[in-house]
Amino acid sequence: MNYIWAFITDGFITHPGYPLSIQIPHNIGAMWSFRKSYTDSDYTNVSFWHKWIAAYFCHGYGGTAVRDALLGRPISLIAHPEIMSNYVPWGLLLVNYSPNDFMWKMLQTPLHPVRLITIAGDACDSTTTLCSSYELALRLHPKAPQAPFVSAMALVLGGSAFRWLERRGRKPEQETEWASPSGGLQTGVVLTFMYHYLRGTYGIRFARLWTVMLNIIIKLVASEAPHIFGNPAWKKWNPAAWLYDRVYYALTIVKTTFRLGPSNIGCSELEKL
Repeated sequence: MNYIWAFITDGFITHPGYPLSIQIPHNIGAMWSFRKSYTDSDYTNVSFWHKWIAAYFCHGYGGTAVRDALLGRPISLIAHPEIMSNYVPWGLLLVNYSPNDFMWKMLQTPLHPVRLITIAGDACDSTTTLCSSYELALRLHPKAPQAPFVSAMALVLGGSAFRWLERRGRKPEQETEWASPSGGLQTGVVLTFMYHYLRGTYGIRFARLWTVMLNIIIKLVASEAPHIFGNPAWKKWNPAAWLYDRVYYALTIVKTTFRLGPSNIGCSELEKL
């Protein structure tokens, strides 16, 4: 039991680098998410190069590319010695070209161990990168108190910007995540503030561990609970997004009560909530 906990913490969530235990499930998850965005019949016509490039930026490392560009750093596609060499075999090739499509079938099977590991690893990657983005901006710009939050939001919204560009070619009316939030923005904001306050009170290691654990739980429950309980409503289970919406609702009440902005803004926004 101690060995398992040591792996989950030091070998996975709180590892100081970017270990294969995170890279592999993230690369698989990135290509899985990209492939799921198409129907089976449409995906057969997607070119090899489009699978490679679009999945990398839309679901893999688009957020870090935007963050690094914002911070004046070379993007990981160029600077990191392992990312591309792991992305190609584990993401591009395994998910798209495994014999008899066995990898895709395992990922699409509810409660399959490979599916669960991929979801957990992908959630770990996105959250540890969020925490690292906060720390990176703080280190590079210690005199700018807003820098860690801007860096984290660049990460959260960077991938969605690439997805918008890619999907706009298929569906011109596609909206951006910041124009019509679907959960990713809300969760990213709450996790960023959660990490900020936990690190200030309990330290970086504690904050990173429990921020990541929360996101892993959210992703696993939303993915697998509908199959366990037979209720599709579990897909929307997300306490972080719920908290964000409650705060936004309270602010909207204030905005409506004091007539801040256009007179009709309150009604439409309250109806959405």
